[in-house]
Amino acid sequence: MERNAQKEFPVSRMITETKMSVIEKLITLTENYEKKQAEIVTVFLSADNEELSLQNYVVQGELFEQLISYEGNRKEKIWRVVDEVQH
Repeated sequence: MERNAQKEFPVSRMITETKMSVIEKLITLTENYEKKQAEIVTVFLSADNEELSLQNYVVQGELFEQLISYEGNRKEKIWRVVDEVQH
């Protein structure tokens, strides 16, 4: 059994929206020479500086050796290693 009823009710809805990141920013770089590994934490930011996603990367083995080597630009090495770990 039912009847017509015109009555308003507040309804909450979660809306998922996709945003494009424009910057990946380094937050922390922790090097552990004893374990021969590093942890890199970055955040992806939107054009309006909204934090979209935190990313953790663990670097080991040959990539760790590349990261800690004295050769090359430190900033470029960090991003090159992050790119390698992402793939």
